[in-house]
Amino acid sequence: MAIIDEAKTWVRVTTNDSAIVDEISMLVDAAILDLTKTADIADVDRENLPPIIKLAVRSYVQAYWTRNVDEQAKYLVIYDGLKAKLATSSAYNIRN
Repeated sequence: MAIIDEAKTWVRVTTNDSAIVDEISMLVDAAILDLTKTADIADVDRENLPPIIKLAVRSYVQAYWTRNVDEQAKYLVIYDGLKAKLATSSAYNIRN
């Protein structure tokens, strides 16, 4: 399953409206960019994300998709925790 299709299920979207799909795709790309540039995670294949990186991307997408402030805070805590783990992991961090 393509990452965009998975991301649509994460946010419970079934439409193929290009504007919505583009926005979800942009969130996926932003999450990956944040991980690779601020947590020094090695570049990853967008379509073959390791499970822990996929979970971080999912948390990021869900956080920025929701309008519920409490839900957003919950997902951002999850994302930040995963990002911190990835940043210190010798398996994923390019500086270790």
